[in-house]
Amino acid sequence: MKLLPLLVASLLPSGLSASPIANADDLQSRNPGNDALAPRIDGDCRIVNAPSGVNCRSGPGTGYRVVESLNNGELLWFKCYKSGECITRNGATNCGWHYAPTRNFQCYVNGHFTDNNCSASKLPKC
Repeated sequence: MKLLPLLVASLLPSGLSASPIANADDLQSRNPGNDALAPRIDGDCRIVNAPSGVNCRSGPGTGYRVVESLNNGELLWFKCYKSGECITRNGATNCGWHYAPTRNFQCYVNGHFTDNNCSASKLPKC
């Protein structure tokens, strides 16, 4: 019975060294024609200020249909921003809507609900 733990312990290191992690030299460049695979520019942002979640909409305003609801703290990649309907929260007005072309949807979230990594100074205009 003592042979089995010894055998497992001796094979474990060889299994870990055979993990399929690519070397940086083996990676291929992304396809620039695919928005979901486009190079990223400081657009990884968390949803904030939305304890009960926020709606990600098909266009830059509350009149557009809801594509998906996002949870507070959720990390999402935003490609660019577009001016749209101005939203006022706690005395601050924000007319910027951040465009997310990722996952299984494409939608906009008002700037009130994204962290400081997404701003007009950090994201390009759509």
